[in-house]
Amino acid sequence: MNVPTNVSSFFVAPFAIDGEAVGLGETRLANLSQRWLDFCAQILDSNGMVFRITLPAPFDRIALRFTASAGTALVSFFVDGQLVVSAAFLSGDDLSAEKELLGLFVASLQRTDVVQQSRSVAAPFSEVFGLAKRPLQVVVPCVTPDISDEDHTVVQQLCTHLAGTFFCREKSRAK
Repeated sequence: MNVPTNVSSFFVAPFAIDGEAVGLGETRLANLSQRWLDFCAQILDSNGMVFRITLPAPFDRIALRFTASAGTALVSFFVDGQLVVSAAFLSGDDLSAEKELLGLFVASLQRTDVVQQSRSVAAPFSEVFGLAKRPLQVVVPCVTPDISDEDHTVVQQLCTHLAGTFFCREKSRAK
């Protein structure tokens, strides 16, 4: 199984859990693992646009919640039931849908206890609304002390590869 390659790269905007933007980078699909892209394609093929699943072994401690519509997606990864990453994928195809999704994404993050306790600005994550580059993955890793660095790294890689797979599929649908 091959992921369509009609997207050569996408932008990544990481945010700290206090709501501060960490920067803006670009990820080239050519630098990603085809094996992991295929794995993510299988997940999307098997589960559709809205799902919550536990990944197959050897990743069976990881759960994924995914909701997609109109070229956007909300994504959450959990390890042993604990949130490890929240992300939003924005393909650039429907700006109205993106604005709505970002509103939901930011509001849900702002309501969490960890953000409330660690926030350093009045409106955490508000910088996300000014990001114009597309396709864009907005990612918020949650530092979870009970989860190993290795598990955090695996989830970050899965999230990046899932974003790449999603953006390629959205661009092939838009044609």
